Amino acid sequence: MSETPDIVVRHAPGACSCCGHSLEDAPVIAETRRQVVDIPPVTPRYTEHRSVKKKCPGCGKANWGAYPDEVTAPIQYGPNVKRMAIYMSAYRYLPYRQLSVFFRDAFSLSVSEGTIDNILEEARRKSESEYSSIRSRASESEAVGADETGCRVNGKKRWFHVWQTKFLTFIVSHASRGYGALKENFP
Repeated sequence: MSETPDIVVRHAPGACSCCGHSLEDAPVIAETRRQVVDIPPVTPRYTEHRSVKKKCPGCGKANWGAYPDEVTAPIQYGPNVKRMAIYMSAYRYLPYRQLSVFFRDAFSLSVSEGTIDNILEEARRKSESEYSSIRSRASESEAVGADETGCRVNGKKRWFHVWQTKFLTFIVSHASRGYGALKENFP
């Protein structure tokens, strides 16, 4: 239970259950408590950026205000939507279609499968150097555990290969179950 609840609702009796006398001004002699914890409704928040044009009083040149570097399109998704898509895909293994439905049902937000693919591709590009570093450090380890399991990628049979050390995990999807995946990832 929280010692600092956000909302406190007191439920006081209005009248005596025995004689019907009003308890409006009667003193409180004891109190118990119960708590309900809930997540408030999450709704999308739209931030509109506006570039303003001004004319220089000195030379007469018209100048536009610059948008922030991360605002590159007329409409785009912010970092929290992207983080949620990456988390639900990479950690919770939701396929694109289910992820799109999740955004619609949970947040009333229409995120297409194509947009999800773009978000995940951007994340892949940004994490590529760290991913390569993990592969390199794993290949230098004295002991590496390995396993594979079947999966479907775009409706086709593939294999998830996992190489793991005490501190690192390297995972890839590959068409080959065996030596071809090892040869390609750890030549």
